[in-house]
Amino acid sequence: MDKVLKKHVDTMKNDYLKSKDKLKYDGDLLNHFVALVLTNSNKEFNYDKIRAIRKYIKEKTSWFSTFRGNNLYIISILLSLKNDWKDRFERILIWEDKLKEEGFIESPYLSVGIWILTDYFKDEELYTVSCRMKEVFDLLKDRYSNVTSSDDYIMCAILVSLGLDNRKNIDIADKCYDKITSEDIMSNNGAQTLSNIICTDPENYSNNLDKAIEICEIVRSSVGSVQPQYAGIIGIASILVQDVNKFMREVQTVETYLSETHEYEFFMDKSFRLMISMFMVIISKKHFGDGYLNSIIALTINYCLVSQQQAMIYNAN
Repeated sequence: MDKVLKKHVDTMKNDYLKSKDKLKYDGDLLNHFVALVLTNSNKEFNYDKIRAIRKYIKEKTSWFSTFRGNNLYIISILLSLKNDWKDRFERILIWEDKLKEEGFIESPYLSVGIWILTDYFKDEELYTVSCRMKEVFDLLKDRYSNVTSSDDYIMCAILVSLGLDNRKNIDIADKCYDKITSEDIMSNNGAQTLSNIICTDPENYSNNLDKAIEICEIVRSSVGSVQPQYAGIIGIASILVQDVNKFMREVQTVETYLSETHEYEFFMDKSFRLMISMFMVIISKKHFGDGYLNSIIALTINYCLVSQQQAMIYNAN
């Protein structure tokens, strides 16, 4: 493991342990979310700031708003990266009202999607951007009616923030989706997310698609299946890397290093540890902007939380 990568991994481990100590009621997934976004953004863990943000959000929103529970935790962690976090949250509320007027459903996915949009656009662009969000979502809903829902708001925001040609990119995503589903390497929901990430690099989508499938096959051989919540990370990896085998060797080195830490060896399942390792290697390459990678990890953790909740409901029954 090279020095840059090891430094990132050690920083992430330390931030995870700090978060686990101070934000223990958030749960393990959100403790990892803190560690990943702080490491990616090169920010220090600031418990007092996060606590102040949560207090402020509770005072500014109703008890029945979506800014409670896990969504409160996620938004407060993202806002803690900003110096002007109060202004940013006020903007999020304004944008939420406008997007609800466009037919979007109030949800944790919409909140994170708006966080992404307000990172890229000014308030003067609210009307134009909300129309583009609706166009992208309607296109996805038209193409993938059986798998498109409010949990795709984050992906829509990512696509809008990149300023892509909506119809051209959805056409590319269509081709990717057909190929991925024909390979039967992940669920249709995961295939949709992976396709949408791959289409963000339209000039190289065919090569990136091949790399994504190769990564999926290696992951499947290692952990038994490719969980759909990890499709976003696999997608950006396919855009980044040139040599899949070299990349996965780096990932395996990180995964082995993490498994030597008690918390990572016993508490976490191997597939999640593998995805964290993949994200660490991606961060170390410094190819993508902080905001983009934070949005991908927010997408991933949101999906993981939903999967965890569904598993709890299933086991309860």
